[in-house]
Amino acid sequence: MTFPACLRQILHERVLESPTPDGSVTLREKSVMTVEVSGLGGDAVAVRLDQRLGSLSGIKEGPWKKQCDYVVVSPAGSTVRVLFVELKKTLTDNSDGLEQLRRSLPWLKYLRTLCRIECDATLKNSAVRYALIAARGQQRFDKQHVKAGEPALTKSYKGLDITLRIVASSVEFSELWGQ
Repeated sequence: MTFPACLRQILHERVLESPTPDGSVTLREKSVMTVEVSGLGGDAVAVRLDQRLGSLSGIKEGPWKKQCDYVVVSPAGSTVRVLFVELKKTLTDNSDGLEQLRRSLPWLKYLRTLCRIECDATLKNSAVRYALIAARGQQRFDKQHVKAGEPALTKSYKGLDITLRIVASSVEFSELWGQ
């Protein structure tokens, strides 16, 4: 069984977003933004990480409990592309969204382990990337002009290369992935 198929089997429907027949999926964060990501295959799946996937009630409240909004898992040949996505209303110099992305990798490791145990599904050939999507930008971000419709920027943050993209309502997966 493939990793995305196993995710569909073990996760509750309320945390899953599957692509439509045309290969698009809608990502939402209430009161922040809604964006359609197109160019995904039918085997792809988006998992809402903000829906309390696993109850880690024994861990104290703090920054270590931060995570991004979604992880999009999209097979591409023999490789599985894993894209962590954070949705923000405004693209700013504030590093909160970047920190949420950085702290999300343990969730992939958790899901990978669950799938290996339950479905014998492994994630051997995977590539992980990060994207922050905003509905609008400030006049200046990191001393570079950012406007809707321009190519995505990349920002290095604590060892991660994060794609920054301002979108009105839709974006191609390849633009977020960096192809």
